[in-house]
Amino acid sequence: MKIVSGLRYWLFLIFFSSALFILLTPTRRVEFFDGSGALVLSFPVYPGESFLTGYIHSVQLCPVVDEYYVVDDSLWLWEERTQSTNAGLPTEAPRLGRFIHDMPWYRYIGGHRSFASIRLRVGDDKIGINTLILPSGEVIKLYERFPGKLLTLHLRR
Repeated sequence: MKIVSGLRYWLFLIFFSSALFILLTPTRRVEFFDGSGALVLSFPVYPGESFLTGYIHSVQLCPVVDEYYVVDDSLWLWEERTQSTNAGLPTEAPRLGRFIHDMPWYRYIGGHRSFASIRLRVGDDKIGINTLILPSGEVIKLYERFPGKLLTLHLRR
């Protein structure tokens, strides 16, 4: 009888602690607003998750991928990958960051680059071909949903 009672106690304690942890874990949403200020896209981001934006550079015609992490109330550009270093693309490691040439990518990692918001100009199916990769791995073709729009990304609690 004492074993069953003790087991119930531990199961209750584990359930209660888990529920408390889930309820108190900070969750944030990345929200996209169009030029009029209307919310057009939103998704949750949990601690340790990242999302990516990608596009085709208009001059070099090479892919560029930016990886963002959420840290506290900021969006941190953790890594930028390109396949060229010409025409306005990065050419050296960011301050406090690293540069790695990992064929075919030039990777610019770290650098403590954080933003309260990010402005993202979306192209179309010929220029830009902007995409968004959510933490779940789902790919959203921004160029199909918002062609020619200027979107602003914000982080909300």
